[in-house]
Amino acid sequence: MTSVNAHRAEEYARLEYELARAQRLASVGQLAAGIAHDCNNLLTVIQGHSELIAADLPEGDQLRCDVEEIGRAAARAAALTRQLLTFGSPGERERVDLNGIVRGLETLLRRTAGETLELRVDLASRALPVHVDAGQVEQVLLNLVLNARDATPAGGAVVLETATVAVAPGEDRDPALAPGRYARVTVSDTGAGMPPEVLARALEPFFTTKSRGEGTGLGLATAAAIITHLGGDVALTSTPGRGTKVDVLLPLAAPPAA
Repeated sequence: MTSVNAHRAEEYARLEYELARAQRLASVGQLAAGIAHDCNNLLTVIQGHSELIAADLPEGDQLRCDVEEIGRAAARAAALTRQLLTFGSPGERERVDLNGIVRGLETLLRRTAGETLELRVDLASRALPVHVDAGQVEQVLLNLVLNARDATPAGGAVVLETATVAVAPGEDRDPALAPGRYARVTVSDTGAGMPPEVLARALEPFFTTKSRGEGTGLGLATAAAIITHLGGDVALTSTPGRGTKVDVLLPLAAPPAA
C-alpha cells in the first residue's frame, strides 16, 4: 500500500510540474508576443530610415557602411522578434500531409545539415494528414536539424522519421495531450547528448548552453510553443556521448466530411 501511495505522490508531483511548465510557457508567450509587436514597429522605422539615408550616400563612403550595418543589425533583431511572435500565434492552419512538408523541405534540410552531417530521411508509407500552419512546422524541423548539426561538429548522422502512433489514456506523456492518433516526427542525432540537468531545462525560453552570441535559447522553446499551439507534444531523450532524440507529435486530422 505504501508503494502505491508513493507512486501516486510521485505521479501527482510530475503532473504538477508539467502543469506549471505549461502555465509558465503560456505566460512567457503572452509577454513575448506583446513586446515583439512593439519592437517590430520600432525596427520597421529603423530599417526604413537607414535604407533612405544609405541611398543618399555615395558607394564606399564610411558613413554609408555604418548606416548599412545599422540596417543589418535591425534585420537580425527583426528575425528574433518573429521568433518571439510565434509564442503567441497559432498561425494559419490548413490540412496538409506531414510527409509532403518533409519532402518539400528535404533539400534545404540537407544544406542546413552541411557536408559533415549525414541526413537520413525515412517517411511513413501512408500520408499523415495534419491540420497545421505548414510554415511553422517547417520552422520546427529546420530548428531541430540545426540543433543536431551544432551537437555534432565533428560529423555524424541525423535521422528524420515519420510514423503514426496512438496515445492511450493515462499514458506517461504531457497531461494536456489528449488520447488519440497522432503523426510523429522523430529527429535523432549521434551528437554529444545532454546531461540530465540540461535536458530538464532544454525547452525553457532563453535557456542555452551555447557561448554568448551563438544562440538565443529560443529555438527549442519556439518549437515547443508551436507544437503546443497545434495540440501536440515535444519529448526529448538524451544521453551524454550518445546523442539526442526529439519526438514531435501532431494530432492526425479527421477525414474530410463526405
